[in-house]
Amino acid sequence: TFGSLATLEEYSSFHLKMEVKWGSKRWPPKLNHKSDSGVIYHSTGKFGGTWKTWKQGLEYQLEEGSMGDFFVLGAVKAEAPLADTSQPGLYRYRKSATWRVLKIPKIRALRGRDPERQKDWNRVEIIAHEDQAVHLLNGKVVIVIRKAEVLKSDLWRPLTKGQIQFQSAGSEVRFRNIRIKKTKGMSPLCHRLFQ
Repeated sequence: TFGSLATLEEYSSFHLKMEVKWGSKRWPPKLNHKSDSGVIYHSTGKFGGTWKTWKQGLEYQLEEGSMGDFFVLGAVKAEAPLADTSQPGLYRYRKSATWRVLKIPKIRALRGRDPERQKDWNRVEIIAHEDQAVHLLNGKVVIVIRKAEVLKSDLWRPLTKGQIQFQSAGSEVRFRNIRIKKTKGMSPLCHRLFQ
C-alpha cells in the first residue's frame, strides 16, 4: 500500500497534466486518516531513501483536503514565497510574500488557494523548468517554487532533473489522462510568477 510508480526517464523541463480522484479504500496504518498520495518529481537517489519507501525529491501533495500543498522529501530544499500561519513553522503560499527556504525540519508549505473538488476529478498540473516549478490545481496556481537543491557529498547542488513518482500512501487513489510533455523552458505567464 506504500510505494510508487516511477518513470524510467528523468525529466528536467516538463509540463505534467493529469486528473486525480479519491477511492474509498484505506489500509493500515492509514485506516482513520485522510486519503493521501502525491507526485514526487525531480526524484533522485535510491528507492527507500525517504520514509523507507520513496526517492527524495519535490512533492506535489495529493492529500484529501490539502491537495496542492508542497513538500520537500529527504535531503532536498527549495524556496517559495511564504507567509506565516497561526502555527509556528508552518507557512502558506502567497505570491507577494517573502521567499523562504523549505528543508528539514520545515518541509511543508500550504497551498495558497482552495480549488479542490472533494468527490470529483481534480486536474493537477506541474510546470517545471530545471530548479523551479509552478503547481496548479483545477487551473489555479497553488504554489511556486525555485532554487531547488539536493545535498550530495556534503554540498548543496542544484536539483534540476529526476524521475517522476506517482505515490501510493495507504489510500486508494485514481489517476487518469496522465500526460508529460518535455518543454524547452518556462512559459512567459509562469516566468512572471518568479519575479
